[in-house]
This record gives sequence, C-alpha cells and structure tokens, in this order.
Amino acid sequence: MKGILGRKIGMTQIFSDTGEAVPVTVVQAGPCLVVQRKTAERDGYEAVQIGLVEERPPRRVSQPLRGHYEKAGVPPLRRLAEFPVEAGDEIRPATRSSPATRSRPRSSRSTSTSTSSAAARARASRA
Repeated sequence: MKGILGRKIGMTQIFSDTGEAVPVTVVQAGPCLVVQRKTAERDGYEAVQIGLVEERPPRRVSQPLRGHYEKAGVPPLRRLAEFPVEAGDEIRPATRSSPATRSRPRSSRSTSTSTSSAAARARASRA
C-alpha cells in the first residue's frame, strides 16, 4: 500500500549542505485505522479505506456514515481515504495500519491541548 494520511501541522524550513533554505511542510501522519477492505468480487477493484484517528463528534456524522463506522467497529473519524492494494495483501478492517509519527516536540503540542480542554471545561460548567 502506498499513501499517507495525516494532518498538516505547519510550514518550516531546513538548510541544505550549501546553506540554501528549503521550505518544508510538517505533517503528523497516523495513526490510522482500516475502516473497509474493498475486494474485486464485491466492489470491482482492490483497495483499502483508512481513516485518520481523530475522533469526530457523533452529531457531525451523517446517518449513512455512522452505519459505515459501526459496521467496521471504529469510532467516527474525521478523514477517510482509499488506497489501492494488491489482491493478496492481508489488511483487515479495524486494525491499525501505521504507527503514530510525531512531527513536533511533545511539549509544544501539550500546551495547545491543555488550553482547549480548559475552554471545553469552562463551556461545560456554564451549560
């Protein structure tokens, strides 16, 4: 399977050996769950549908997609993508297809997370 499913974190630059600044995109890839395996017998082609593990509020999921996720046994996910695979590949639904890759140091991500959870708690206490 060739492909990457991730979330764009931002842009930065790195310097080459000659001192040139090269722009790069920072992507947080994975973890991903296999949601569905497409087969030639049933769907007419071989592919795997994966979703980025970033939960989506159930109220934001349409009824057909909700049934799709329940059938696969996974929580509603924000991003779905389909990648072609070979007929003999052993990929089963509801299994992790790639490990998490950190694009930023943990300390910079935990700051934004704690701020958003504090805001969520404040909203909950007002309700």
